[in-house]
Amino acid sequence: MLNSSGSPLRVALLSISPHNRAILEFFFAGAGKQLFRVTSLQEAEILIIDFDHPGAENEWLQRADKTKPGIVLSVREMQVNNAIWIPKPLTSQALVRAAVQIRALLPQGTSTAPASEPQPVRQTMATHMAGATSAHPFGVGQARKVRPSLILDFDEDEPATLTKPVTAPPVERPTEPQPPLRPKMAEPTAPQEAFLTFDEISTPEKNQEQTERRSKLLCGEREDINPSNPQDNMQRFTPDNYLLKHLLDAMQQSRPSGQPIQIKFDSHEQLLLLPALNLAYSSIDISSDAFAELCNTPMQSGRVHLHMPNTAEMAALESTMQADAEHTHDLEAVIWTVTLLTSHGRLNRDTDTSQRLLLKHWPNLTRLEEIPHVMRIAATWHQRPGTVFDIARWLDIPQRYVFAFYTAANTLGLMTVDQGKVEYQEKEAPKKNRGLFSRLLKRLLGGGAK
Repeated sequence: MLNSSGSPLRVALLSISPHNRAILEFFFAGAGKQLFRVTSLQEAEILIIDFDHPGAENEWLQRADKTKPGIVLSVREMQVNNAIWIPKPLTSQALVRAAVQIRALLPQGTSTAPASEPQPVRQTMATHMAGATSAHPFGVGQARKVRPSLILDFDEDEPATLTKPVTAPPVERPTEPQPPLRPKMAEPTAPQEAFLTFDEISTPEKNQEQTERRSKLLCGEREDINPSNPQDNMQRFTPDNYLLKHLLDAMQQSRPSGQPIQIKFDSHEQLLLLPALNLAYSSIDISSDAFAELCNTPMQSGRVHLHMPNTAEMAALESTMQADAEHTHDLEAVIWTVTLLTSHGRLNRDTDTSQRLLLKHWPNLTRLEEIPHVMRIAATWHQRPGTVFDIARWLDIPQRYVFAFYTAANTLGLMTVDQGKVEYQEKEAPKKNRGLFSRLLKRLLGGGAK
């Protein structure tokens, strides 16, 4: 176990960029789930704050409850009262140590056992039938277990803004050995490294053979093609021929009114979509081979039809869902999985491979089925517009993973065509410090005063 001191610590994330928040939440949902559990600020026992993020110092000093200890992240050494400093680049091993050390700072009598989980407040089906709507396109459901096996390699997206550390009496640290601290410095002289890497903690994982087999179902096995002539050997798919088309049609019909809708199959199986609750029920296990075959086999006419159940029918369906709760999922997760199984690493026939694309919003990767390199693809495409071939080349990964990610993210409405409004500047190579003799020689040769 990663944490032998008790239950996971309830933690709130303060002043952390969306990119780095997604990374931490991904880690806490996987390898770090025994260390921390993300909660609201009111429920949290401890805080994690990124002092390199603009406004972090003020948020820390102005927090309402100053008894809650914190974990401070920064590229520079920080001495902050009632907090533990972790240097960046942040590693999972550092979080393991911090989880042990931070318990010594908890107020006496504070229980680290998580508060009883309130059951999510669900609208009744009758209310739902009346046309209840949701403020978000996709809701929050039970998190899918994910494997923290990815190694990230992208830089921080905010520059350090503090000119001096927050000075306060140093806190008494636990006696557990700590790694040597970095020397204090005003500004980093080289590009920052990865925010967090997940290669230092081993956790029980699915059988490797099963993992690879599932990856092939989701992303295929096709070899890369020549981007200069993408029509050669490029296999595409037509959504109209598959279950995906019926799923999107059902969403289009039901979302405006918020009413439930069934996708019925001739085999008497069904998908029940509840857009107002952001849920979907499948009578077939979506991780099974049977569901994969249903998604990647062209649908014959008459095999499937859409049906909006009435109030009496919904009462029976509600009972079915309660008795088979493990097959109720986030609506977003079902659409993501259906799209991947249909795409099988191929692009939609209408995809223009010459378009520069951009990821508008991060998918909720803690609740979606994982594919190889998903975090790296999302991070790169959110920061930098490029074609599907560009992303594969920049990351040096097989094209099929980028094709699969793009197809699924685009189905969820997360992709957009770059209109040239997004400015991106290549990172400059770090400048080397030159000695006095080198500067004098450069000046003598007419190279300037610098």
